[in-house]
Amino acid sequence: MPLLINLRHLEKHSLRLEGELPPGELDLDLRDDLVRAEKPLEYDLEVELMEDGLLVQGHLRLPLQCLCVRCLKPFEFQLKLEDWVQLLPMKGEEQVELLQLDRSGIRVASYLTDLPPKDILQRRLRAATELARRQLTER
Repeated sequence: MPLLINLRHLEKHSLRLEGELPPGELDLDLRDDLVRAEKPLEYDLEVELMEDGLLVQGHLRLPLQCLCVRCLKPFEFQLKLEDWVQLLPMKGEEQVELLQLDRSGIRVASYLTDLPPKDILQRRLRAATELARRQLTER
């Protein structure tokens, strides 16, 4: 079951959501047979109603069960998206599905290999958040 929110709950103030989603409900695109999601995704999110959509910000954590490609020993990798931000467009629906990982372009395997250094990533995320807010207020 996806994480759903009723938009009427956001009319007066933002909403904080905390909890877990089982891995079977995430529709993850794990492109590597050596990486599995067997434990739930932990989320701590704040959802804010904007003019044309929902601004979702918060933290996502997903433990991934992995096998080392050299020795095939199992290990756990904590995929952490601190200060995660997503702008979800609205089209008049009363409910919007949050954590649309399949439609947001998030690919877990690429996060394991292609993330820039943490300080650069944090700067880019802050800049993207500010740009999204400016664009929404200009409309």
